[in-house]
Amino acid sequence: MGAAYLLLLAFWGAPDPGRFFDQRIAPILTKRCLGCHNHDLNDGGIAFDNRDSLLKGGRHGAVIMPGKPEQSFLLEAVRHKGDVRMPPGSPLPAKEIKLLREWIAAGAQWGSKLRR
Repeated sequence: MGAAYLLLLAFWGAPDPGRFFDQRIAPILTKRCLGCHNHDLNDGGIAFDNRDSLLKGGRHGAVIMPGKPEQSFLLEAVRHKGDVRMPPGSPLPAKEIKLLREWIAAGAQWGSKLRR
């Protein structure tokens, strides 16, 4: 976790994981992933519609490993570090990758706002 995140935890207390997901993570997944990776299209055998689907994963195994961001396939793909580079084109902005990493490190809790 970043130093700023730890400082916020010390000052404000632990953020609500569902609220963090709804405000920070759901917009990234909606904008960058759900267009192709949903239960209707099922591109790559992965759907970003729900947490269970990401834990199960597809051909490459689990997409996220809660508490283990560096072992999570999602981060490898969005950083464009391996054979699978998602989304196609440019890698995600560093700020979005950082948020995804923090979310996974904190346990990858799901919220209530995820829409295509």
